[in-house]
Amino acid sequence: MITTLTENRFNMMKKSPKIFQRNGRVKIMIVEDHEMFRDGMGIIISQIENFELAAAVGSGKDMKRFLKDGGETQVVLMDVKLKGEDGIELTEWIKDNYPDILVVALTMNEDPNIILRMLSAGASGYLLKNATKNDLKEAVDTVLNGNEYYSPEAAFQVINKISAKEKSNIAGVELGGFSLREVQIIRMVCDGKNNSEIADKLCLSTRTVEKHRYNIMKKMEVKSAAEMVVYAIKNNLYNA
Repeated sequence: MITTLTENRFNMMKKSPKIFQRNGRVKIMIVEDHEMFRDGMGIIISQIENFELAAAVGSGKDMKRFLKDGGETQVVLMDVKLKGEDGIELTEWIKDNYPDILVVALTMNEDPNIILRMLSAGASGYLLKNATKNDLKEAVDTVLNGNEYYSPEAAFQVINKISAKEKSNIAGVELGGFSLREVQIIRMVCDGKNNSEIADKLCLSTRTVEKHRYNIMKKMEVKSAAEMVVYAIKNNLYNA
């Protein structure tokens, strides 16, 4: 069930969407099955200037119900491992159905494979549960500005995993010398999506997508989207 929150603790939840837009408040949703942690995170969110708790739910089912019923949020703090559910799959569901919503993974897990799988699913950031209030604010502000956020510990693990070059395939994601964001864009180009569609899907500006495509084509040493597709298939970056 969606956690019942009192007016005294989370009175900002009653703000209307129009007031939210006028005041420039950031609506945040928590998806976390541990009730005490969920409520504690809600309190922290309510204490940060310009942040507003949109909802705090304990399951993917309640998350989907909230969104399908018209609930509004800009950012979802997603527990990676919910009871009987997969935060990675829920992240993919959000990005497929509500591409404008940004997802920040929330977990105690520093496993670089899990981090990379979450980012591949469409998460814009990765925040450990022992993060401070300032860390949370920084993470949300960073992803809202169109950038990716990694807690220092998570970034360290990912950098070590990639720099070690133990595998060319990390967590089932073929990197092949490209960044995870570049791989996402390559696969979307292969699917026939244009720059505007890619920008909408990944919550980026069209100019940012154009810059990524330029860098990708430079790395591939190709001059057209068709050549990019051929390169991607030959190098296992995309399965036709």
